[in-house]
Amino acid sequence: MPKQVANRLISWASDIEPETIKQAARTARLPFIEGHVALMPDAHVGMGATVGSVIPTRGAIIPSAVGVDIGCGMIATETNLTASDLPDDLSELMPLVEQQIPAGVGKGHDDPAVDEALSALNKPHTELTAKQEETVAAQFGTLGSGNHFVEVCLDERDHVWTVLHSGSRGIGNQLATKHIAEAKKLMAQYFITLDDPDLAYLVQGTPQFTAYIRDMLWSQRYAMGSRARMDRVLSAALFGVVGKGDRTRTINCFAGETPVMTSSGVRPIAELSGGVHELLTTDGEWVKAPVQSFGRQKLMRVRLSRNGVEKIVYATPGHRWLLRTHSSGGTRYWEKRPVEVTTAELQQGNRLAWTFAKRPDGMVVGNDGAARGFVFGDGSVTSRNRSRAIFCGDRDLALLHLFEGVGNPPRAYDGMKVISGLPVEWKTSMPSLDSAPSYLYGWRATSSRPCWSQAGISTTCSTRRPRMRPGSAPGNVEEGDVAGVVRRPPAEGSV
Repeated sequence: MPKQVANRLISWASDIEPETIKQAARTARLPFIEGHVALMPDAHVGMGATVGSVIPTRGAIIPSAVGVDIGCGMIATETNLTASDLPDDLSELMPLVEQQIPAGVGKGHDDPAVDEALSALNKPHTELTAKQEETVAAQFGTLGSGNHFVEVCLDERDHVWTVLHSGSRGIGNQLATKHIAEAKKLMAQYFITLDDPDLAYLVQGTPQFTAYIRDMLWSQRYAMGSRARMDRVLSAALFGVVGKGDRTRTINCFAGETPVMTSSGVRPIAELSGGVHELLTTDGEWVKAPVQSFGRQKLMRVRLSRNGVEKIVYATPGHRWLLRTHSSGGTRYWEKRPVEVTTAELQQGNRLAWTFAKRPDGMVVGNDGAARGFVFGDGSVTSRNRSRAIFCGDRDLALLHLFEGVGNPPRAYDGMKVISGLPVEWKTSMPSLDSAPSYLYGWRATSSRPCWSQAGISTTCSTRRPRMRPGSAPGNVEEGDVAGVVRRPPAEGSV
């Protein structure tokens, strides 16, 4: 049974070292801890944060608590083989695995087949060096070192499984180390003293927080994709040695859930299951809708693009999509409703409809987010680390008040005003969806003004210029646990 071992600290361990409790208690004292810190049975002292602990936070994140092997996790595939199908000696398998799944510190391979898989991941927030780009490609689909492993095993029914454990390799470590150092630098800059310097944190809504979240999510995708590739290679090698075999199901575990936008912010869909939440309708209204789990279902892989930027999404065959019925693409124009189709019915060249969200009652538009949105739409980059806001005409000048206390004082140039010294991220990237709702609404209010370019408009659309590649029509992939919105009986604008 769990027991409370310190203030806001609960342990599920039957035997735990006193130093582990002391370290976890330091984390539990941080002001942004939500609820309590939990210690698992395998908890032990780590760098700053305790290994084997669960640390819920609100409004801030501790990079060292996430760790340097971002996305570390496991994948297991059940086959249709049983123990009686295996030969007496599996010595032929080991050389194949060693050749096709390199293991060890810094180990990689030269396989052009990884290029397409990597392109689907897009890029991390941090700009990688040429050497890092090479390492990312070379280490994709490789095991690494430490406690990472590959295994062929039997379950209680004597069914054969393949199992492997891996993470985000060198690039995940480098990105994590960079952000840990940045968090420590900020603590020193703002004279914040911590019980342990490795508990340095990043505050939600800041450029540093946004940069870390984006790099972390990319590293998770890299790690998960790398595991999936190794899993396929491992099972193929096993079937080659045995002379037969097929995959029946795959379980891929990693630290991350599919995010869903609610009126109160982005939440993993698994957290929403079983409750009623405010979700966005096709008319831009926030309505309360129940969300429930539908268990394991077949998923289909769909490739989308907007302005040439591609994204891979997964959906059930019966998932409903809204297609445009006119050129503007919106869902509330000219009284033309979008056409509803399922994933299985999608065709190459289909164009998705978009919708604008109305402001929920009581929602405040944050000036800081609005200032950033203005720069994203009507600003420019002035140096590696700085951007500027450019004000032309009365409409722009009416927004000068958003920049009070931000950047350098306004300077006049030939009928326009310029505010320089702003963060370069305000122009080069969008805010994290984990930012405060008021911040996001402020950004949205100024970044999607009519004077935007086509590329700017596309950021507020489901997809601006869908171009599914030939041969990339929806296709069956492995099973996955699905949570979704329960569709109520006919009601205009239902989710």
